[in-house]
Amino acid sequence: MRRKVGGFTLIELIVVIVLLGILAATALPKFIDLTSNARRAAAQGVAGSLGSAVDLAHGLWLASSQVSPATMPDGTKVYFSSVAAGGWPTDTSATNMGAAGGTNTTTTPSNAICLDIWAGLLQNPPIAAAACTGNCLWGIGVAKAPGGVGATACTYTDQQGTGTNVIYYDLVTGIVQLP
Repeated sequence: MRRKVGGFTLIELIVVIVLLGILAATALPKFIDLTSNARRAAAQGVAGSLGSAVDLAHGLWLASSQVSPATMPDGTKVYFSSVAAGGWPTDTSATNMGAAGGTNTTTTPSNAICLDIWAGLLQNPPIAAAACTGNCLWGIGVAKAPGGVGATACTYTDQQGTGTNVIYYDLVTGIVQLP
């Protein structure tokens, strides 16, 4: 008496392997793009935090009879421009104020001012530097904000991704954006 041995034929195995290959080829691009989506989401979170801190500082400026500097809840002193009527933060360090004392006389940012705003307004900010080498996560610079007037924006560029995630903070309008 002959027993029939059950199993898969070679053709059946090849068909299953080809189908799995097709499924993997269609799903793989979706998983590859997750890294850039995650970097974009992280940049949006940092931009939201910076925007909230700017708004809080502006509210303190309004509540303190428009006096510069105002003191944030964590003790950070925030300086405001005497040029900009809006009362948006222009610095968090008296070292960049020059002879004006507690008031910045310009709304034109520098790398030092942009770094002070980043470090002073954000709690536990990601590591940032103007000349980003080593372990910094964000590069700091100055550029014209999209839709802005003049070179009045601090720029914070994500150094871990492709460099396309750039946060702009316009010192004249107080707008924080991630285009």
